[in-house]
Amino acid sequence: MNVFHNLSKQINNPRRLMFLSLLILGMLIHYPQQDFWPLIVQGDLSRDLYVYQLTQSGELPYRDYFYNYGPLMPFYYAFFYTLFGVKFSSILLGVIALDMVSGMLIYLILARLTTPLIAFLGASWFWLFYEKLIFNFNHFGAVPLILLNLYWLIKFYDKPAVKLFVGVLGTVFLLLLVKINLGVCVLAYSWAVVLAMRIKGRLKVFRFKSPLLILALLPLASAAFVYWLLLHGLPGYYVKQCLLSSLSY
Repeated sequence: MNVFHNLSKQINNPRRLMFLSLLILGMLIHYPQQDFWPLIVQGDLSRDLYVYQLTQSGELPYRDYFYNYGPLMPFYYAFFYTLFGVKFSSILLGVIALDMVSGMLIYLILARLTTPLIAFLGASWFWLFYEKLIFNFNHFGAVPLILLNLYWLIKFYDKPAVKLFVGVLGTVFLLLLVKINLGVCVLAYSWAVVLAMRIKGRLKVFRFKSPLLILALLPLASAAFVYWLLLHGLPGYYVKQCLLSSLSY
């Protein structure tokens, strides 16, 4: 009886009911995309699909094969190969999962700033009209991370707490492993928000004495260490080729 009572309380909560309805809507919108890619592909994706298979078999980005973005996403898509088999639909499920998380984060961000209905419409609009510019599948991983970073920053601004600050640090670190220039940009605006909080005196009760220094150095140092592990000992021209795209476009 307690289970049914708790379930009834969850359903009667308008925000949670809206969240559950949005989750169901997102599944319905993405259902046709699980085995069909409707967009014109602007690049050759076969190399990336093979890269994910190599990663699944235990090979490493840069050291065992050429890869010109951050090292995180090959492991992400290799995980979906492991779960659902080495086929294109497995990659599409990985993309759908990223889209679903992004839409739900848009809802959570908007729900803190406006009404649940407008937040619902905002997330639905994203799912229906999100333009995917496809050169590869790497960049999709940045979208939910940027939104998650924004969500943590908004919560941190409202009520500074160590666990929220750690969330901000974590998203910056992961973004640096998806694409370096995106990670640096998100680090810059995260630093600007925390600086504004310090100027306004909102960090007086925060436990970290030097949050700006930690925010600037910890994600950069951690990401640099990961890149060093993968790139040390490789020829300089090869390192430059691998990182050029991640540092520019």
